[in-house]
Amino acid sequence: MKILKSIETNDIQIVIGKNKHNWIIVIGKQYWNESTIKKRGEYYYFTDIKYMIEKAYMLFLRYSIDSFEIEEVENAINRSKSYVTKLAGAVAKRCGVQNGCK
Repeated sequence: MKILKSIETNDIQIVIGKNKHNWIIVIGKQYWNESTIKKRGEYYYFTDIKYMIEKAYMLFLRYSIDSFEIEEVENAINRSKSYVTKLAGAVAKRCGVQNGCK
């Protein structure tokens, strides 16, 4: 798996990667190193980048919400949007959308 971006939020680390056929999201503890995340992380596989980005947004949102107060939820939504923007930028930079990322 080729790692494209690793983002830490609260207590977890979300790693975005790609292999020959799939986009991959791996979730692990924030203090885990790369090899531990690859061995013990929770994996999600996607064949389409659209679905991978949607799932990444939902995961960022899920792990960013600390409470259900209006301000906290708004802040979590804004942080999640920021993470997804960074993710999309990293994917475009590392893979190049012109090279047929799908």
